[in-house]
Amino acid sequence: MTTPSSAKRGKATRDDARDRVALAAIGLEAEFAIVVDGHPAKPEDVFGSPTQIVRAPMMHRTGRSYHLPTGGAVYFDTGVIEIATPVVEIRRGCAARAGRSLWESIAFLRTELDAWEERENHSVQLSGFSTHYNVSFDTPTHGGRTVDMLAMLLTHIIPMPVMLLAANRRSTGIGVRPRSNRIEVTADFTPDAALMIAAATVIVGIAREVMTWPSFALDELDSHDIPVIDDFVPEPHSSRNGWVARFTSYAADFAAEYCAHDRHLFPRVVAPSDELHPQVTSDPFSELLVIGRREARIADADLRWVHELPVVGGQLVAVEAGRAARLETQPL
Repeated sequence: MTTPSSAKRGKATRDDARDRVALAAIGLEAEFAIVVDGHPAKPEDVFGSPTQIVRAPMMHRTGRSYHLPTGGAVYFDTGVIEIATPVVEIRRGCAARAGRSLWESIAFLRTELDAWEERENHSVQLSGFSTHYNVSFDTPTHGGRTVDMLAMLLTHIIPMPVMLLAANRRSTGIGVRPRSNRIEVTADFTPDAALMIAAATVIVGIAREVMTWPSFALDELDSHDIPVIDDFVPEPHSSRNGWVARFTSYAADFAAEYCAHDRHLFPRVVAPSDELHPQVTSDPFSELLVIGRREARIADADLRWVHELPVVGGQLVAVEAGRAARLETQPL
């Protein structure tokens, strides 16, 4: 018997195989819930299609998605608006280019929603839900290095630095999902363009280096001197296949203690070894964000940015309710 979830997984696998890219690349996605006149709503029920939001004619992309003038894509996905960047070739500064592309698309969407509000005499708020960081994966021709094994291995490496850069004490966790032709790292939406770029820089640098290892078995962690928190147990991902690191994956709530007392260890956790240093794929500004940023990190705020629109450092850094997106961030 085929269930809706299994059918969705099967379709995703076919789409992944068909949409392989010729060069190593990354892509970012962001999901937003909407609040209409103060009440949560599904975008498909309110708008029907993205073509009812964007005023200019839109080019159909595939399935339910449409191209944006910014170069990205937009579609409705099970109760959320999803924005995706085009694929960005992996080279120095790629995370910054992908991050800028994503936030330009967010700003464009917010502007179009402002116009929709005026036309329809209703208010629409965007509420950041999640961010997906995609890194292409070339399937090995020999056994012992499958994308599923890679996802499990990266679940022991990537969550900690991403937690410190893109999450806080109320975040739901950092996940890693195998997608046949890529690895997808999932996190709650980060309402700060600079920190999102920093997280993407770390994810790309670590993932692409680990993909070169001769084996994806967990004993490679010891072979490469990668620190792992004691008693860490990954949990099944809530959607599709994969794994996630939540607070329940650890023996104790060490994260709050770490953020409060152990900031001097920040570079060691973000760059756990010389070979996994994010400098491999970062531009100078991104590396400054990753290694040099100490204060005003998201971990310092006791907020979770799901269905919330926070003020950080005196300004809105998420998609401001009813107004254009603010792309400015606090100075380093």
